[in-house]
Amino acid sequence: CMGSSVSQSTEQDMTGTQTRVQAYIRSSCVVMFSKKSCPYCVYAKKLFKELDQPVTIVDLLEQPDGKKMQEFLGNMTGANTVPRVFINGECIGGYTDAKKLHDQGKLRELLKKCNNK
Repeated sequence: CMGSSVSQSTEQDMTGTQTRVQAYIRSSCVVMFSKKSCPYCVYAKKLFKELDQPVTIVDLLEQPDGKKMQEFLGNMTGANTVPRVFINGECIGGYTDAKKLHDQGKLRELLKKCNNK
């Protein structure tokens, strides 16, 4: 592992974090920033599993800059709670938002766009 183990929240650190978050969001059609300990994250994973939709899970507790990633997601999406779900690069919100879209029949429509890429 290169670099110093002592980390201060500098602008440069935040730029690295920002780049990593954006790379994750671009890496696959459905990306969920989550924490193992969060019940709503479990519900969201279950919802996508029921829809047979593969999801890239980024567990913030396992990321060395997880706190900064969550802070950046908060600034980017207007909420720093988890899960933060992205479909095709767009934040759809958290579990309740995903569930509401599913109940309205709109979640499958968004996911169809994934398979057409």
